[in-house]
Amino acid sequence: MTDVYAAVPGSRFRVRHGENGVTEGVLKGVSVLGGGTALVFETDEGTLRYINSSSIEYMDLIEPPAAEEGASEPGNAYYG
Repeated sequence: MTDVYAAVPGSRFRVRHGENGVTEGVLKGVSVLGGGTALVFETDEGTLRYINSSSIEYMDLIEPPAAEEGASEPGNAYYG
């Protein structure tokens, strides 16, 4: 399979998390949240929302990031 799927900063997602929680925003990156990992999204209102990765049920890709000239392809990452 030649397709690469990655959650890339700058992409817009709709995320379902927690009990009926839904957030739509631009992925800014990842952060430490307590003893876990959180994905950080910027909402349309400008709020930075930290969502614990273990509470995410699904993520819908709404819009990929704008192509930047000279941007590199996302690489493979190993977390172990």
